[in-house]
Amino acid sequence: MNICKTCGKECERTYCNYECYWASKKGKVPKQLIGKGFQIGSKVNVGRKRPDTTRRNLTDNPAWKRYGVKQQKPYSTITSTGYTAIYNPYHPNCDSKGYMREHRLVMEKHIGRYLKRSEVVHHIDGDITNNRLDNLMLFPNNKAHMKYHEKSQAGKID
Repeated sequence: MNICKTCGKECERTYCNYECYWASKKGKVPKQLIGKGFQIGSKVNVGRKRPDTTRRNLTDNPAWKRYGVKQQKPYSTITSTGYTAIYNPYHPNCDSKGYMREHRLVMEKHIGRYLKRSEVVHHIDGDITNNRLDNLMLFPNNKAHMKYHEKSQAGKID
């Protein structure tokens, strides 16, 4: 017989039930966060969802940079690849969670129709968070988009 680490009752395992187990975890720092700006004993919002911290370094993760910061646009988020996504569940091309990438919505509004799935919106300056119309370029398919990149890398395009 063991003694529960949370409530002190006798039980067969380390904790007598799930409530005791989760009560013991509340406010503790996960192992993968120690040494990355968090210290042992520092408080963490356990119930709040945070971006994945194991895939990338915290400073490189665009979703982590936005965690805890008030959003500029209502119903918006940043995807794991760094694009701004707007919640628009009634759009015919939204993802399974109801989000659309903002640069595609900006281009659709400009041309006055829905984009085809094959059409590619390119950021001219390479900054994927800059979704102004003068920074966006529309290609009919990915082949044309890649051809543009080949020419620009060769120095044929300014």
